Amino acid sequence: VLALDKQCETQMSRVEELHQLVADGWADTLRTQGAALAELQAGIEEAVEEREARSNKVSAKLAARCEDLHGSVSDLADVSQGYAEASHEYLQQEMSKFHNDLDEQAASSESRARKELMQMRGNLCEELESAEQWAQTELGKLRGDLLEQLGVAEQQADGGL
Repeated sequence: VLALDKQCETQMSRVEELHQLVADGWADTLRTQGAALAELQAGIEEAVEEREARSNKVSAKLAARCEDLHGSVSDLADVSQGYAEASHEYLQQEMSKFHNDLDEQAASSESRARKELMQMRGNLCEELESAEQWAQTELGKLRGDLLEQLGVAEQQADGGL
């Protein structure tokens, strides 16, 4: 019995050693896995932080670019408005010049027409005077011819009586 007891004690001692070895093994495994998990978690946190930093950087760049584009659109709108105003002013000036040119041409045409009318009136007056002198001359000739014929007729009438 003593030998069995001793053998049991030895076996129990071995079981306790095995339990201790298993416990130590599990403890080492848990420590190793815990350290690996902590390292993995630290790596994940670091990757998340890097991604957040990159995301923030990209967001900041996009926000700056959007602000630049907004500024550019605003500048383009201002330039466009400036061009529209300048074009409108230019067109107004050109229309004013055109109207002034038309007024000048009309005044010039009117002046030229008056001169031509005066010239035509002068020519007509000269032609009328010339025609009147011709008519007076012709009337004088006819009158002379008529008086001569009257004188001849009177002589014939006196001679025939």
